[in-house]
Amino acid sequence: MWNGLYLRGVIPIPGGKELDLRWRNASARADCISRLQESDKLEEAAHTVLKHLGEVKRLYLTAFEEKLLNLIEFEYGNIDEIVLNSQSTKD
Repeated sequence: MWNGLYLRGVIPIPGGKELDLRWRNASARADCISRLQESDKLEEAAHTVLKHLGEVKRLYLTAFEEKLLNLIEFEYGNIDEIVLNSQSTKD
């Protein structure tokens, strides 16, 4: 019996290695954010951005969020260059 609903498309759900990679990337990002938040010289604006990035509920950051994280890591972390053309993985 038909319930009156139509299926418009299929949403791909990542599995296996792709999902594992996303979880590992999210874990590494969380470690990076935690390490940066421990910096004594962190300005309030940077702290606020890191707080937001740490609360993101998805397994990826947008390209803009990645750029913000890279900039803060460049300013307060231990990296030598800013990666501006990073690519994010979206669902």
